[in-house]
Amino acid sequence: MKDRLIAVLLVDDDWSFRCSIRALLEKEGLQIIEAVDGIQGLEILQQTGSRIDLLLTDLNMPQMNGLSLAESAMALYPAMPVVIMTGQALPVPNLLANCTVLCKPFNRQTLVEALRKSIGGTISESKTNETRARSADALTPGLVLRNHWRSQLRKAKEHHTDCSLRLQKALEEQGSMSAADGSLAIRQALIHESMALHEYRRILGIVRDLAISGKLPDEI
Repeated sequence: MKDRLIAVLLVDDDWSFRCSIRALLEKEGLQIIEAVDGIQGLEILQQTGSRIDLLLTDLNMPQMNGLSLAESAMALYPAMPVVIMTGQALPVPNLLANCTVLCKPFNRQTLVEALRKSIGGTISESKTNETRARSADALTPGLVLRNHWRSQLRKAKEHHTDCSLRLQKALEEQGSMSAADGSLAIRQALIHESMALHEYRRILGIVRDLAISGKLPDEI
C-alpha cells in the first residue's frame, strides 16, 4: 500500500479514552496523530492533511463535533475515509460517502476491522512497514527510555491542560448554576486539576532524576 506507516488522526476530548485508543492502534503498527478537540483536529488537517490516511473522531465534542469535523475534512480531502465513534445512533448524511459510524462500546477487533475497511487495505501491512523501519534504525536502551518518558510527559501535560480548561469552564459557568451545583462542579474540577498537576510533576521529577544520572541520551 505505502512505504510509510498508515497515519491516523485521532480526535477526542476525553484524554483517558484517547490514550487507550492510541495505545491500541500503535500496537497495530499505525502512526497516530492526536487532537484534543475538533478545532485542533481541523487545524492539523489544514496543515498536514495530505499526509493523513484516515480521520478517527469522536462525535460529541465541544465547539466542533465529530460530524462537523468530518464534513470539513471531506471538503478539504474528498477521498479521506472517516470513522466516527459514538455512543448514540447517528444518521449519516449522503454527503459523507466515505464515513463509517462505530458505535460504542467496541473492542479492539471491531475497531481494527472498521479502520481496515475504511482504509481499503490491510493494517497488518502497516505493521510490517513499522517492523522494517525499526530494524533499519534500531533503538538503543537509552533511546527507548527517553522515548518512553517523553511520551509519558507529553500525555501528563496534555491531561493537565485538559483539566485546567475544564476548571476554567466550571468557573465561567458558575453563575448559570445553583449555588450547590456550581460549588460541586468547581470542587470536582479542582480535584481533577490538582491530581493531574501532581502526576505531571511526578513524571517531570523522574525525568530530571534520569537526566542527572546520565541514563537519558539527551533532553526530553
